Amino acid sequence: MTVQQNLEDQIDEVQKGYRKLVDEIEEQLRDMEKQLSDALHSMQEQIPDDAAQMLQRVRDMSQSMRKRLASASEQALDATKEAVEALGDAADRLTGRAEDKGKTKKAVAKKKTVTKKKTAAKKPAAKTRSTPSASWKKAELYEEATRLDIAGRSGMTKGQLLEAIKGT
Repeated sequence: MTVQQNLEDQIDEVQKGYRKLVDEIEEQLRDMEKQLSDALHSMQEQIPDDAAQMLQRVRDMSQSMRKRLASASEQALDATKEAVEALGDAADRLTGRAEDKGKTKKAVAKKKTVTKKKTAAKKPAAKTRSTPSASWKKAELYEEATRLDIAGRSGMTKGQLLEAIKGT
């Protein structure tokens, strides 16, 4: 089994774990919502308007939590995939194996040269790190976003900064 295959298997396991965690949290949210709904329903006879408003707020909060959970889960999965891909690339470089996608060693070397030229044109000479990835700190991503003059960067999360930088 190659390092890349091993890393891909690990990505699959992490994805399964995230999905299981998300499913468990959603089930807990449904249980909480049902318990609150039942409690508010029993109170509704005493204070119907207040109970109905509280029930609606609970449902809104539950929906908001589900959306945030889904977003955070997707960001975590994307970051994990990127990290594993970076590890696979690093392992290939360390073991001397080039990417085996039907390319000759010459084509791979040419691609690396072209990539280095493009990178040198985009980044100032002082920047010696690799392509921005999930391993970068938020402050580093923010600094790169500032250098690229990305609008709205001050209100972005780490994941959003990373996506915005990659989109340039």
